[in-house]
Amino acid sequence: MSPVPTALLIAYDYPPAAAVGAQRTLRFTRYLKDFGWRAVVLTPRVQDYAGALEPEPRKQVPAHVVTHTARVLRPLDLGQGLRQRWRRRRKARPRAATPGANGSLTSGRHSWARRMIEPWFTTPDAHVGWLPAAAWTGYRLAREHDARVLYTTGPPHSAHLVGLTLKRLAKRPWVADFRDPWTRRPWLDEAVRRTRRHQVQVRLEALVVRNADKVILNTDRMRHEFASFYGDADKFVAISNGFDPEAFPPSAGVEGAQESVWTLAHAGSLYRKRDPGPLLHAIARLREQGIVSRSSFRLHLVGSIAGEFDVPGLIDRLALGDLVQLTPSLSHSDCLQVLARAQALLIIQPGTDLQVPSKLFEYIYLGRAILALAPPGATADIVLEHNLGIVADPESETGIADGLSRMLREWKSFQADAPARARYDGRVLTGELARVFAGLAGDP
Repeated sequence: MSPVPTALLIAYDYPPAAAVGAQRTLRFTRYLKDFGWRAVVLTPRVQDYAGALEPEPRKQVPAHVVTHTARVLRPLDLGQGLRQRWRRRRKARPRAATPGANGSLTSGRHSWARRMIEPWFTTPDAHVGWLPAAAWTGYRLAREHDARVLYTTGPPHSAHLVGLTLKRLAKRPWVADFRDPWTRRPWLDEAVRRTRRHQVQVRLEALVVRNADKVILNTDRMRHEFASFYGDADKFVAISNGFDPEAFPPSAGVEGAQESVWTLAHAGSLYRKRDPGPLLHAIARLREQGIVSRSSFRLHLVGSIAGEFDVPGLIDRLALGDLVQLTPSLSHSDCLQVLARAQALLIIQPGTDLQVPSKLFEYIYLGRAILALAPPGATADIVLEHNLGIVADPESETGIADGLSRMLREWKSFQADAPARARYDGRVLTGELARVFAGLAGDP
């Protein structure tokens, strides 16, 4: 047995993946060595990863972390590709184009097949094709590195099915980390809850929770919700998200903003219920009142924005082109530089009282004032408890306008204190994870 215990971490999102969820596992792997653990990471092959990638991945993963990859199978895409190739080779008489004539599973007469088949190839999610190769590779790695504990993180929650398989094959203690709720997401439509596919996912979640030795949730409210639903409160542990001091550019710090015009910045995707529309209407109202102007205010939104919000069109209709700056998605390090230059930072977190956006903890490190558009819940709790800024109803134009007006007057009075930074320091949080590992591995 190795004198330094090894933890095998199974993470679908891990650098070079640019997904926000990758940062949590990256922090853990960076600092586990400081608590006497060696980290071995299993993640998909780069060519199989469907999301955005970091432009400079080697700057992300520490040299001491051992990383292995496993292939992701996508049978639906393979089947459709083979069908299209076959049809291209087939000699057929010319005919007028009709809907579905290309034989695609997504069009015409084959669309019904896609609707019937696809749900069962994407349960619990579209990444379930990683399960076979990840389970086999993970079993080999657990034996080869004499892993003392297994760790999986989701979403995607199919990673937990890898952990479930390895728990039974490798017979190692297993920690399942839920970064987001799975089947009881507050924002899930009732129509979805009634589907057979969702009922299968409910059973899968219960199977994961029942077999995991510890289940980690990233807020106290989420831990309480899981414990209340499943019982066995001792199984559930809350380990918050946090910030990684080593991820920030040297110029970030907390020494003060650099923008010449007072700037409220947000870096990250806006989708589902994270609609910036009410905020834009609130800014238009403040402009009419003479509270903001081109020379005194700027909203800077960095990242992708769902087309359904039609933000460019709304900016035009409200005549806010000189007050709002839109920037496409940037690398994580470039996003941090944008945030570090702003006077205040924006959170949009409607629809759930259980979750806290990861960016909030980076805001805490930067020490900027925070305007949180969030309902009462986990996000609002942190902002108010540590006097980080102002909380407003995300759907109330009047409430947002009042909150932003107050922020413009009082922003210098809001700043993260030393206890807040200490509480959400990634090194401290990794220590909490290491204690969970040690308890399962039988170490003192």
